[in-house]
Amino acid sequence: MGLPFKRARTHTQETASPWRSRIGIRGSLFLAFAAMAATAMVIAGGASLLLDHLSDMTRQLTEKDVPRLTTAMQLSELSENLASHSPALLAASSESNRQEVLKSLQETEKAATAKLAELRALGADAKIVADIEAKLKEIGTMTGDLNSAAGQRLQIAMKREKLSDALGVAHKSFLGIINTAITEARSDMNSALMGSGSAKEALEAVRMADALNDLQSDTNLLVSDMRTAAAEPRIETLLVLESGYKATRKRMDDRVDRVKELFSAQLIRDGMNKVTVLGEGTDNIFDLRRAEL
Repeated sequence: MGLPFKRARTHTQETASPWRSRIGIRGSLFLAFAAMAATAMVIAGGASLLLDHLSDMTRQLTEKDVPRLTTAMQLSELSENLASHSPALLAASSESNRQEVLKSLQETEKAATAKLAELRALGADAKIVADIEAKLKEIGTMTGDLNSAAGQRLQIAMKREKLSDALGVAHKSFLGIINTAITEARSDMNSALMGSGSAKEALEAVRMADALNDLQSDTNLLVSDMRTAAAEPRIETLLVLESGYKATRKRMDDRVDRVKELFSAQLIRDGMNKVTVLGEGTDNIFDLRRAEL
């Protein structure tokens, strides 16, 4: 039963053997090398296609992605610069300083706007560009608001400084008036004590001199509180100073009423009013300083 199969296998080997004998070992090697060369060509072709793809990806990164990334980083830095330096407007110590800070912020905002346009031209994601644009507009609005607030604060500071200067002038004028009145009151007191005047006149002269001295002391205290308030950095302390001002102001009115019989009483009252008006009414020292804080 196994003989036919064996016979067929032997016949196949005998058939193939002449073909191998015809190409020989050299031919077999040639065919093997040819197969290897074909395989190498296929691999080389695949590698070439891969390199082409990699080259395209590298070119895309170089031409678009890297510039987009660089521009985005620069834009982020400019935006951060705007956001962090805008509050410096409120810290401006003078109008020239405010203008200098504002100019710097405007230049930064202009550069950021240019970078945003560059990012859009590079084909960045439209939503991201829109979000950045909205953020820049928000920062621009904030900068404008801070600039307005800084301008108002500087105007208030200028008004307060003028009031402080006026306070110094009014105080000096009042001291001249009150010192003259005190000198006259002491002269009247000495005359009453040493002369033939009644004891009642002497006591009245003493009372007048004491009232004038008290009025002078209260005025000095009032002016001191106002000067302190003009530079006070804490709102709580400012309220305490204002409360003290009101209490002193009331005592001063009582003192002036006590010396109303003096010849110089009206001069004293007018001089006192020139001092006290700076601490009350519209745009007084306390209100202006409160507005600054």
